[in-house]
Amino acid sequence: MFYSRVKGIHSNMCVSQHPKSNLKSFIGQAFPSLFLDADERDGTVGFDFGLVIRETGYFHLHATKPDTIGELLV
Repeated sequence: MFYSRVKGIHSNMCVSQHPKSNLKSFIGQAFPSLFLDADERDGTVGFDFGLVIRETGYFHLHATKPDTIGELLV
């Protein structure tokens, strides 16, 4: 089609729920050297549950009470 004109693709929240992927993610948090080279490990951070809680409030609100967001932001 128009592949020659495509400059980029945006993907959002691409995750895998396969049990093998979940196991690799869990082990990789504790032992990143098993899955990443040294230069790749420098830019990664382990799972921070506190960060997830702080940064996903809007997502939680939208997932549980989507009709109230407009009222809260006014």
